[in-house]
Amino acid sequence: MEVTAHRFAAPPEVLSRASLGNGSPRLSGDLSVWGFLPRYHVAYYTCPAWSNFALLCIDPHRETVEVQTFHWYNEDYDKGYQGIVGVAEVPGQDLLIVSIQRDSHPVLYDPSVRRKVGQIGLAGRAGNPRLYFRRTANELWADDYDTIVKVDPESWSVPAARRLQRAAPQCAQFIGEFAFDSSEAVCAVARPFSGDVIGLDPGTLRIRYRCTTGGQPLEVGILEDRRVFARDWKSGALLKGQLRRRWMS
Repeated sequence: MEVTAHRFAAPPEVLSRASLGNGSPRLSGDLSVWGFLPRYHVAYYTCPAWSNFALLCIDPHRETVEVQTFHWYNEDYDKGYQGIVGVAEVPGQDLLIVSIQRDSHPVLYDPSVRRKVGQIGLAGRAGNPRLYFRRTANELWADDYDTIVKVDPESWSVPAARRLQRAAPQCAQFIGEFAFDSSEAVCAVARPFSGDVIGLDPGTLRIRYRCTTGGQPLEVGILEDRRVFARDWKSGALLKGQLRRRWMS
C-alpha cells in the first residue's frame, strides 16, 4: 500500500511517499506537504496474517505510517457486496467518517481509540456515499444513489436532500459524482442516465444550470466560468460543455 504526493505543475515528481509493504512502514520526502493533504486513506490491504479493508494513517509530526483494522466492519456487513468506499476527516475534530457500499449510514470513527463512535443517516437510498466538507459553509455533502444530501456537522442531522435522477420502469438509476467550483457558488452533478451535468444552487438545492454532454457522464469537474468536464462511464471518453441557465427547477 502506497500513497504519494505530487504538484499539479509537475505530476511525475514525487514530493513525499507513505508506504506499507515488505519491511517497516516508511514515510519519506518532504513531510510538510501532508499539512495540505488528507492523512487518512482506505484500501484493501493484504498481508500474511489477514486481508481486509484497512485505514492508512500518516502522521508527519511523528514521521510514522500506521495501519488500523476496522473491528466494527464485521459480519453485520455483506463483505462480498459491501466494500468500504472511502474516508473523510471531520474538520476541527479527531474524527473520521467512513462510507460503505450500498449503505446509507456512514460510520463515525475515532482513530485515536480505534473505535466506532456513531453513524450518520443519509437518505436511505443504499448508495455508495462520497463525502465532501464545504469550505465556505459548515456543511457535509454526500450523494446517496440518486439523491444529494446536506448534513449538519454539529448534530449530524439532514436539513436538506433532493432526489436528482428519476427511476426507469422497474429500475432505479443513480447519479454520478458531484463537484463544486472554486468559490462553491455552484455544485455540478453528473447524471449518466440523463446524458447531462446539472448545476445546483448550494443553498436551496434547486437546479439552476444544465449542460447536455451526451454519453453517460460519471465523473465531473467544474471551473469558475461554469465550464464542465466529465468522464464517460463506460468508454472513459472526455465530455465537456458549458452550464447554461435553467429557469425551471
